[in-house]
Amino acid sequence: MNYRIRKLPSLETIEKNVKKAGVRLAPEAASLTLSLLNCASRVQEEIIGPLEREGLSEGKFLLLMALREQPAGLGVRELALRVGVTPPTMSIMLRRMRQAEKPLVRMERPADDARARRVQITPEGIELIGRIFPGHLKRVAAFSERLTGQERSELARLLLKLSGPAPEE
Repeated sequence: MNYRIRKLPSLETIEKNVKKAGVRLAPEAASLTLSLLNCASRVQEEIIGPLEREGLSEGKFLLLMALREQPAGLGVRELALRVGVTPPTMSIMLRRMRQAEKPLVRMERPADDARARRVQITPEGIELIGRIFPGHLKRVAAFSERLTGQERSELARLLLKLSGPAPEE
């Protein structure tokens, strides 16, 4: 979806449709949600899209970054937690990454626990992250450059508040 051509409805249009639907909703609440969706589309296009063109999903990128910081490796459950997926999803992701022509990760069983599996980044994974990370950081910086440092901090605080646990009803 091209966020640049999506035109958001005005507050007046939202208010008229909310009244027509018979729902109690502040028009700015709907406008906020639509704006967040536009922003998420832009993040997907400008920041995540280039990673995908390198053959990395957002999850694989996060996984490789976590492993790069832990050369001794991490367990599957810990990786799943860090990436924000379930352990079974992580296992599938790891299997695919290990079966690639140039595997980005390897898995070993520690000598002291035959049931455990430790995941480590391969030299190919380190090379890939080293090559794409500088450009990724530049895109992340450019994305929010229209905001001042104080505005970025405030927006981050508000977004954390929105993404936290829902208030009890």
